[in-house]
Amino acid sequence: MNNRNTLGIIDTGASISCLSAKFAKRCKIPVLKNSLQSQNLYTADSRKLIAIGFARTHVGLGDVKMTYTFHVVVKLNHPILFGIDFFVACSRLSHRFTKQLRFA
Repeated sequence: MNNRNTLGIIDTGASISCLSAKFAKRCKIPVLKNSLQSQNLYTADSRKLIAIGFARTHVGLGDVKMTYTFHVVVKLNHPILFGIDFFVACSRLSHRFTKQLRFA
């Protein structure tokens, strides 16, 4: 992400992708503060997440390179959470991507 190797989590139960606010700050990824476009975000156990805005950043996953917009969330447990929305976008860019991604 932004030319840095970064570990993230793939959450097949998440409909949206998020960056932690701490990670965005550390990597100097600009955050567009919340606007009318933002939505309420909740965990699987119904706890509300504090979304502070959006961040558009470069992402490389395998041979897929793209710019993607993530929700930026306070106190996210991982630097990056890849939700289903990210993989739908990736599959539109590269048919080979869906063949490369395997879940064990």
